[in-house]
Amino acid sequence: MVSRKSKRKKLLQKRRRKRNKLGKNVPLNLSSYPKKLRGHKNSYQYLINIHNCCFNETEFYNVRYRAGHMTECFMRKARFNNVDFIFVNLKNTSFKGSRFCKVVFNGCNLKDVDFSSCVFENTYFINCSLSDRQKSYSGIRIINKLEYEVSDNIKKLILSISKNKLLEKYRVLSIKDSKPNKVMLNLLLLKFTENQIIDFLKQVSITNRKQFRTVHDYIDSLEEYHQL
Repeated sequence: MVSRKSKRKKLLQKRRRKRNKLGKNVPLNLSSYPKKLRGHKNSYQYLINIHNCCFNETEFYNVRYRAGHMTECFMRKARFNNVDFIFVNLKNTSFKGSRFCKVVFNGCNLKDVDFSSCVFENTYFINCSLSDRQKSYSGIRIINKLEYEVSDNIKKLILSISKNKLLEKYRVLSIKDSKPNKVMLNLLLLKFTENQIIDFLKQVSITNRKQFRTVHDYIDSLEEYHQL
């Protein structure tokens, strides 16, 4: 006789397969998996929930994590390139010996996170509570308040492109259809003038066919567009 627990498991698996086929987000839920897992690539991870899992010596590339939990995990000697961690709980996770390039931590819980022996390049910690040791690492930029006011011209443009799923499917520069993401826009304003940003966004809103998954997707494309 099939147990109630087994029936529930099969039903959940069926629902996950159905949502996958429809292209809908299916949050990853995993705890204390006994084998080493592969890093994520070219993906959007919303409401991820993993605990006590091993990703040592793996690669994470072109990934946006938003509003999830990755606690007490082992990500030692891993490589993170073009990755956004947005409001992710990373408590007690070890990144010891890992390399970070074009990575953003925004509003993350970094309590007892181990960054020892890590190498950082173009890595931002925004509105994160950091220990004195975490603050001491070279190659990072700590931002605790917005440095630039987002102009009405940019806000109006973001309002328009936020409805374009080819641009803002993953909500990088917008939070809702009517609200710009001032934190991510400030990262652009750190590197580009307002006119450069407006000119670029106007152009890509017409011609673009690329999915912008992370804020560095926008930064790299802006540099290429203006040949900087």
